[in-house]
Amino acid sequence: MTTILSGLQPVPLYQLISKNEAAYVSKYVAADAQSKNDLAYFQANAAKFTTVDSLMKDQRALGVVLTAFGVKDQQQYPALIKKVMSENPLTPSSVAYRTGNSAFARLGTAMGQWATPPFANAANVKALVAAYSQNSFETSEDNVSPGIKAALHFTNTIGSVTSIAQLMSDPLLVKVAVGGANLPSTFGTMDYGNQVALITKAIDLTKFSSAAYVQHFVTNYLVTNSTSTTGNTSGAAALTLLGGGTSATPPDPLGALYPTAGVASGDLLSTFYSLNSGSSSSSTNPTLALFA
Repeated sequence: MTTILSGLQPVPLYQLISKNEAAYVSKYVAADAQSKNDLAYFQANAAKFTTVDSLMKDQRALGVVLTAFGVKDQQQYPALIKKVMSENPLTPSSVAYRTGNSAFARLGTAMGQWATPPFANAANVKALVAAYSQNSFETSEDNVSPGIKAALHFTNTIGSVTSIAQLMSDPLLVKVAVGGANLPSTFGTMDYGNQVALITKAIDLTKFSSAAYVQHFVTNYLVTNSTSTTGNTSGAAALTLLGGGTSATPPDPLGALYPTAGVASGDLLSTFYSLNSGSSSSSTNPTLALFA
């Protein structure tokens, strides 16, 4: 996988990318042959995918869709993914509702139960291409600088989060929140009620309206993450690198087209997450129990 910014430590890398992520995404796609080829393939064939079965039969195109929605790792579970893309996530019996996975909720909403082919609209295809490009870039950089993907996701998303329940439905947001707020490393082993109580006390969502605060908070997460993975206790000095400039947060390409996808009421998201409140780093897949 291509990386265009190798060699930088997480904090300076985050500061560099967050100033103009869209420009780095464009450079990445231009340099990465796999991304270019996969996107060209999907765009050439998008109109053919008029049913969930037609998309499921084309694993290459399916991979593009799942990457765009941040669930590429679930492609190995075809029965699960087919259900997610076929169901209304607001239905209590749906996979998205039962597992508490906001990415599943967003994917299901975007597919609209295939009432109309979701990729027949050129604007939808364009948005999906943009999301695929951004997620692929962030993943490539995260492979060499662990924590960057979560950091950028938090930066690009936290401004639209209006409740703790909504934050708790997104494992990457939770990961940054725990590190940025210096919450205990045992957070992931706590039950949902205790997690909510702790994170509610530690985080004031209104503060994230300040770009400077977001950058400081995310930098603290990166320092904490680096310390926990490398044992380098001198990492705290990296906090002094944070400047006062604002970041250029890229728009959410899928959110513009699917504004309600994955953004449900606080009560619904609370239900989602309480059913799947284990550590996101677990090697087991909590959704597999649905297909036992």
